[in-house]
Formats: sequence, C-alpha cells, structure tokens
Amino acid sequence: MDHVRPRAGCRYLGIDVTPISLSALIALVGKAIHCDAPTIIVGHNLHSVYLYHTDSKFKNFYDSADVVLCDGAPVLWDYRFSDGSGHAERIGSTDWIPHVACIPGLTRVGVIGASAEANRRFVSVISGLLPDARVMGIEGANWSSDTANAAREAMRRFGPQLLLVGLGMPLQEHYVASL
Repeated sequence: MDHVRPRAGCRYLGIDVTPISLSALIALVGKAIHCDAPTIIVGHNLHSVYLYHTDSKFKNFYDSADVVLCDGAPVLWDYRFSDGSGHAERIGSTDWIPHVACIPGLTRVGVIGASAEANRRFVSVISGLLPDARVMGIEGANWSSDTANAAREAMRRFGPQLLLVGLGMPLQEHYVASL
C-alpha cells in the first residue's frame, strides 16, 4: 500500500502535517484495512507541539506516523496566518470516527483508553456504528507496564483491523510505538 506522507512545505508549528480531507482519510483507512497495511494516524495540536519539541521518543513517533492530522485550532490558525499554500482542513482526533461506518469489511475494532465507564460507552457507540462488527474495549485507568502488556496480548489475540488508542499524550504514542 502506498502510504500518505506529509507533503514538503506543509508544516505547522514545526511539525509536518498530512494534507488530507475527511473523505480521503476515510478512504485511506478503508484501503489500509482492506490491504491489511498497518497505518499510524496521529493528531497535531498544541500539546503535540510541546511534546514534539521536548520528548525525543514522541518526536520520533510523530516523524514516523503515516498521517498527521491538523487536529487543533491553533494549528489551523498557523496555516491561515502563513502563506496559505498548505492543507487547511481541521480533522480532530475523534471527528473521523463516526465515518468508519462507511468502511466495508470493518469487522473488528479495538478501543484502548479512558475509564472503565467511558470505555464501555465508547465501545457501545462503535458497536452502534458497526452492528456487524466485534468491538473489544480495554480501559486505560491506572495504566502500568503490566496493563500495557496485558492489553498488547489481548489485542494481539483479538486482531483488530482498527485500533483506537486514547490514553492521553504522550502515553498513547509511547504505547503504540511499543506495539
């Protein structure tokens, strides 16, 4: 699969951002699922700017991501007050999730993060969007190396086609980098 990479010159607040629309992102996720091609999608906001410039492990992860979304409004403002030659569409980290229902063949989704109750509710939302899919949730409260290892093994056995990780920055990036 051809991966989408940040375009040269499409740089916001020091990080290369992928010029992609919501519909193109959903098509890319669908193609990645269909081709069984692991694809890392991250969101770029003010917190990621700080972490990118202060945490080398985080920076390396972002630099290796397949898609870096323009997630935060200040990132978009940076575009609007620059020369305007780059991508200008803001796609929040969860804005695209409801659109996964349009992806044919998506039958297994993993959800890692949040409290037990919030994780159950999110799993319920995804299950409603994809009634024929199996959705496995693992809470993120009290995260430790033991829970990270247990989650890694549970998801390996489950084999999700789409894995959504919401542990907060930079924990989620460090976790996904360890997979």
